[in-house]
Amino acid sequence: MLEIAEEQLQAAKSLAQKKFWNSTYKMHYDVLHLLTETFLLCDKVKSKNHLCLFAYLCEKNPGLELNWNFFEKIRTKRNGITYYGSPVDDRDWKEVDLQFLEFSDNQLLRAIV
Repeated sequence: MLEIAEEQLQAAKSLAQKKFWNSTYKMHYDVLHLLTETFLLCDKVKSKNHLCLFAYLCEKNPGLELNWNFFEKIRTKRNGITYYGSPVDDRDWKEVDLQFLEFSDNQLLRAIV
């Protein structure tokens, strides 16, 4: 799963360079989702939805100092893209890009390995 997440992260970074904001946002979200699922598998937890997945991660792992508001923000924005056709622009991306990279490059990955 980590190899898949790494491949997706590289693809997401490439999309960001091309300023394909909707695809960039969704791909980064997918990386965090996959890393979170991988992390929770260590606890033998499988969630039926993304809301519960991220809630469990934040609630049961206070030592990681995760920001629930960040996860909720990206989840609702991703749902807007996926289900309602709400586009992401460069301003939306700039609000979360550093946090995405922090979680996917460092925080969650270190916690898994």
